[in-house]
Amino acid sequence: MKKNNYLLEFGCEEIPARFVAKMVDSLKLGFEKYLKAERLNFDSITVYATYRRLVVIVEDIVDKQEDFVDYVKGPPEKMVYDTQGDYSKASIGFSKKNNVSLEKCELKEFNGKQHLSFRNYQKGIQSQHVLTRIVPEIIMGLPLFIAMRWSTNSTTFIRPIHWIVSLFNDEVVPFSMFNLEAAKTSFGHRFLSKGETSLGKAFTVSLKASILDQYRKMSVILDQQERRDMIVSGLKNYSQINLDEDLLNEIVYLVEMPTLLKGDFDEKYLELPDFVLIECMKKHQRYFPYYTKSKLQASFLVVADNVTKFNQKKIVSGNENVLIARLEDAMFFYKNDINQDLNEFVKKLSGVVFQKNAGTMLDKQ
Repeated sequence: MKKNNYLLEFGCEEIPARFVAKMVDSLKLGFEKYLKAERLNFDSITVYATYRRLVVIVEDIVDKQEDFVDYVKGPPEKMVYDTQGDYSKASIGFSKKNNVSLEKCELKEFNGKQHLSFRNYQKGIQSQHVLTRIVPEIIMGLPLFIAMRWSTNSTTFIRPIHWIVSLFNDEVVPFSMFNLEAAKTSFGHRFLSKGETSLGKAFTVSLKASILDQYRKMSVILDQQERRDMIVSGLKNYSQINLDEDLLNEIVYLVEMPTLLKGDFDEKYLELPDFVLIECMKKHQRYFPYYTKSKLQASFLVVADNVTKFNQKKIVSGNENVLIARLEDAMFFYKNDINQDLNEFVKKLSGVVFQKNAGTMLDKQ
């Protein structure tokens, strides 16, 4: 039997990075569950994702479902005939309910007991027709960590959807969701692909060529592992070894074409405790702190998504200004705190309730 490939893409507005990896897992599990239940054999399922697209590729999926044969169980043997030896009301009701003549029914053993039954044969349906039905069900069955409605849609998704690609080989597998029709057209990087709209440059997806290469030409690194490797490689080029895995895993889903840039700030801010500097860089700006021989430096590394030779300096400068504003706030509060005796802070505990009817934190102290 000939085998084929299927591709599904949902193009979204920006999905929060913290949810993307979970959606990748849910999509894969959903496709595995439905394809097996529908008797559609396949070789592998791969899910790619960025912050604005989810792509599922099912490789070597069969042309059609396997034919299916089973026996539908009816009344037990003792209830098949009445006292006159004719078919009982139970048998007649069973045949009518299943739209099958009693002549086609037979006795068959189920768990050691004989029951009236009939052989149920289901001819396999073409894969495209099955996918048209089940893909919307898979999408609607995804767990949504947050959900939105937009336009005139009554259904929800994690973020508004702007395009759908659904291809069996190079034929569109038609279905409609969110007031959109599945088609062949995807969109490249929002800025770098130089499209005519804010969605990016439109292009036709083809399963006859490398999917990753097609998106790469549109300035989209579709494979999240490849983006991760690019970021890690860039960090190592700056001699950064001890990487924050949580931050790295989040940034992978903040970019489609990652480029590492180095920014600097005034060394006076190194007066701040290291953990304060790191918090300002990592938590608020998603920057990697810059170290030399394990010592924190007055620099940072930012993974940018829209870098060209014309805007690189501007991106660095903009990120430096944003970080400096945060460091100024931190420096103000830090100096304000260290200029006071620790005992001065104790008085403030009078305004913090320890437990209702049990006094304040000052009382507890």
